[in-house]
Amino acid sequence: MENDLHTLAFYSLYYGTLEGAVITRTAVAPCEDGGNPWPILHATLKNGEKIRLEVSRDEEGNGAGFMFGITPPTQEDTKQLATQLKKEEKTNA
Repeated sequence: MENDLHTLAFYSLYYGTLEGAVITRTAVAPCEDGGNPWPILHATLKNGEKIRLEVSRDEEGNGAGFMFGITPPTQEDTKQLATQLKKEEKTNA
């Protein structure tokens, strides 16, 4: 039980640093082993510090994670962005 309380306390303080933070930019980075891309959130903490958050499946960084609670984009919006990204990829090649 004490270990569980220690874990809860650690994560409460760890994630609590995000209270009042503002997400200023989002990005995704490709996974080197072909898995899902890594979600990246650029944020400014309430003390003014700028940070980069990467959503991982665990503390060891063993692959990208997934955030629940966000409304997923429509298939049409996804298709349009994929087409745009493909065009940009060809232009930059």
